[in-house]
Amino acid sequence: MEEKDKEQQELELELEVEKALDEIFKTAKPTELKEEEIEGYSLLEPIIEEGEESFRHLLEELVGEILTIEWEIIPEIAEKAIEKCKKLQQFKLDVPNQRLLKILETILVEVKTPERVTAPKLDLLKKAGDLLYKHNFEQREVGEEVAELEKALKTLEEEAAAPEKEAELPELELELELEEPAREEAPPAPPEVEVPVKEEKPPERPIPERPIPEPPVRAPAEPAAEVPDLTRQFLQEYERWVAVEELARLGRKKALRKLILKAKNECREILLRMDPSLEKVLAQKEEEIRNFIAEKEKRPRVPVIREALWCKTPTRVLIIPLEEVAFAGEILSHWRSSLMEGVFPLKLLKGRGLWARFFGKVAPKLQGPLAEKSERELQQMVFKTNKPLTSEKKLILLWKEDQSLALLAEDFRVISLDPDLEWGPAEPPFLGKTLLDNTEAYLFSLNQKG
Repeated sequence: MEEKDKEQQELELELEVEKALDEIFKTAKPTELKEEEIEGYSLLEPIIEEGEESFRHLLEELVGEILTIEWEIIPEIAEKAIEKCKKLQQFKLDVPNQRLLKILETILVEVKTPERVTAPKLDLLKKAGDLLYKHNFEQREVGEEVAELEKALKTLEEEAAAPEKEAELPELELELELEEPAREEAPPAPPEVEVPVKEEKPPERPIPERPIPEPPVRAPAEPAAEVPDLTRQFLQEYERWVAVEELARLGRKKALRKLILKAKNECREILLRMDPSLEKVLAQKEEEIRNFIAEKEKRPRVPVIREALWCKTPTRVLIIPLEEVAFAGEILSHWRSSLMEGVFPLKLLKGRGLWARFFGKVAPKLQGPLAEKSERELQQMVFKTNKPLTSEKKLILLWKEDQSLALLAEDFRVISLDPDLEWGPAEPPFLGKTLLDNTEAYLFSLNQKG
C-alpha cells in the first residue's frame, strides 16, 4: 500500500510540473530576430563578446587567413580577411595597427582576383601579416618597417598603373625585326621606287622556309604542354613546404594537417591523370608507409573519434566511442540485485510496478542500432557486466555488431576529442591510451580491431 501511495504522489507531482511548464510557455512571448541579427548567429563560429578578447581573436583569425593565402589564392578566404580588416578598424587602434590594416586591405582586394596575383604582392602581404602579429602579440615597435611597406605598396601601384604600354613594347620590337630584313633585300633595285612595294611578297618566300623546322617542335604539342603545368605544380609545392616550415615553427597542427592533405591529394590527382593504373600502387604504398611508421613509432592505429563517452571506473578512466553507447544513466535500486550477480536484463529498463511490467517499453530508453530492434527481442536480451556491482552508481550499456557489455562506472560525460590526439600503446582489451587533463585515459571498444 505504501508503495502505491508513493507512486501516486510521484505521478501527481509530475502532473503539477507539466501544468506549471505549460503555463510558462503560454505566457512567454516569441522573440523575432531581424535579418541582420539572424546573419550574426553562426553555427560554426562562437559568439565573441566585444572588447580586448574579441580584438585578439579577430587578429589571430586574420593572421591565419593571410598564411593560408600565401600557399593558395582562394577568393573566399581573401573576402573573409577583408571583412576582418574592416571589423578591426572599428576598434580603437594605435597608428601602426591603422597603417598595417590599411595596407592589408589594399593588397587583399588585389589578390582576391587570381589574375592580379604576383609574387611581390604576396611577399608584401606576408610581411604585413607578420608585422601585425609581432606588434600585437610580441609588443614590438614596427614603425620603420611599416613605412617601408607603404613605400613598396606605392611602388607596386605605380608599376601597375601602365601595364599595357610595357606589354606593347615587345610586339613593336618584333614588327621592326620583321621589317628590317625586307629593307635589306630591297636595295638591289634602287632606280625604281615601286619595286620594293611590288616585291614585298617575294621576300616572304624565304619566310616559309623558316617554319619548315617548326613541325617537329609543334608535333609533340600535347606532351610539351605538361611541362608548364608540372613547373607550376613544383612551384606550388615549394611554396607549401615553406608554409609547412612556418606552421611547424608556430605549432599550428591543424593548419599543417590541412595543408599537407591538400598537397597530397593534388599530387595524387596529377599522377592518376598521367597514368590511371597507378591507383592500386598508390593505395599499396600508402598502406606500407603507414604500417612502417606505426611499427617504428610503436603507436597503435586508433580510429578517428570526434565524440566519445568519458567514464571513470574504480580502477581507470575510459574513453568509449559514442556510437557504441546504447544507454547511460543512474543505477536504480531494483537493478542492483541483477548487477550484483553480473548480469543486466534489458527488460529492467521498462520500469518498476504493475503498469511498467505490462505496458512499459525498452526501445525508447535506448539509442543507436540497438534501439532499432523489435521490442520483443529487446525484452529477452541479457547483458553481462564487466564486474559484479560494488559501489558504482552509473550503468553504461554498450552495443556494436551484436556484441554487448554492461559497464559499471562511478561517473561519465560526453566529450569532444581532437582528431590529432596522440595515442600510445596499451595492453588488451584497450586499443590505446592518451593524456586527458593530465590523467591517463584508455580507449575501449567492443570492436578490438578499432
